[in-house]
Amino acid sequence: MRHALKTFGAAGLCLILLALCACSVSFGGSDDDSETSEEETTETISYNGDELPVDPSVSVNPYDNDKFVQDDAGLYHYEGKGYTSLTGIDVSKFQGDIDWQEVADAGVEFAMIRVGNRGYGSGEIVEDDLFEQNIQGALDAGIRVGVYFYSQAVSEDEVLEEAEFVLDQIKDWDITMPVAYDFEYIRTGTARTDSVSNEEMTQFAVTFCETVEKAGYQASVYFGIDQGYMEYDLGEIRDYEFWLARPDTVPGFYYDFQMWQYSYTGTIPGISTDVDLDVYITKK
Repeated sequence: MRHALKTFGAAGLCLILLALCACSVSFGGSDDDSETSEEETTETISYNGDELPVDPSVSVNPYDNDKFVQDDAGLYHYEGKGYTSLTGIDVSKFQGDIDWQEVADAGVEFAMIRVGNRGYGSGEIVEDDLFEQNIQGALDAGIRVGVYFYSQAVSEDEVLEEAEFVLDQIKDWDITMPVAYDFEYIRTGTARTDSVSNEEMTQFAVTFCETVEKAGYQASVYFGIDQGYMEYDLGEIRDYEFWLARPDTVPGFYYDFQMWQYSYTGTIPGISTDVDLDVYITKK
């Protein structure tokens, strides 16, 4: 090998070095082109003037907006091919005494009933004053029932306490709709959850849903469209059903969901106050 290099001479060595440099530049250029290509093809969601990156781990909304149809009573149904839907409401003590048979006769097929809540100031868990009355009345009227809990947890221990509270309250009832976790930041005034980060809120939802599903129920996470886009890490909770709150004539949400709360001011015979209206969609 020494003899060969000596014979080749200095000029030959220069040519070899130049060739190696050329190869190095070529590979570097290829990597840069790849990175530029990825940046150019990144999908985004336009929302409130912002361009939000799409999370490819979360299923995309498969629904046709034209297939959301209102009946004469103003209740939504979804009539897309391959899907079926149920018409529903969600209620708490704030709806007062409800004539559930009249509600059923009006076409309501399911109800999401509040089990209780944690106080945003006191931190205490409180059962909804009309929980048992509402769940008994709905079931007696032949209405399918699910439940939700309004959380103001500030730790994993508190979330587990909330989940166990819900499971204890519903264990003797026929729950055939989801058990939903509803965490909401208090937008006005001061609350014990002011220091809870979006990452912590997301983990709280995972903990609640994991606990509920281990007990044999279908877990769901309730959120408004702002919360879904800007606060929750949807990729972390994608294994659970999404309950989207967005009052409108169409959902207008990029990602898949199973339940849509489309009105906060609905009117239903048998209920003397405004009531939230929902539609639940499943594949046939």
